[in-house]
Formats: sequence, C-alpha cells, structure tokens
Amino acid sequence: DDYDKWIPVVLGWITKSIGMSIAWYINTVITAVTSALTGALIITRSLLKIAHRHNITLEGLIPKNHEDTYIDEALSYVFVFMGIW
Repeated sequence: DDYDKWIPVVLGWITKSIGMSIAWYINTVITAVTSALTGALIITRSLLKIAHRHNITLEGLIPKNHEDTYIDEALSYVFVFMGIW
C-alpha cells in the first residue's frame, strides 16, 4: 500500500520513455531521408555536368543547364531509393 502512490508516476515515466524512443526513431528516419535527397540531388547534378562536359546529350535529353529540366530531380529519386534501400 505504501507504493500505490508511485504507480502513476512510474507509468508516466514509462509512457514518456516509450514516446521519446518513438520520436527519436522518427527523427532518425526523417534525417536519413533528407540527407539521401540532398546527396542524390548533388550526385545527379554532378553527373549532368560531367555529361555536358563530355558532350553527351542523349539525343537532346540532357540540357546544358539543370534548371531547364526536371531530369535531375527525377534521377535523384532513383538514387534516394537505392540509398535508403
């Protein structure tokens, strides 16, 4: 009976600890996806610059400026899925 008053306190601590663990895991996943997106975009833009430097246009598919197309964003998602997988 002396310890009955501590049951709500301990349950509160346990609940908060579980909630914090879930929040940290979600934060880890968000950080990983954000880093993957940033890195993949850097990779695809670098590959487009290399292709332009070597005059590889793939029948006009690769433009001179990456801002003229969405191909770098589309290819970056492929790298993101490969990186997260």
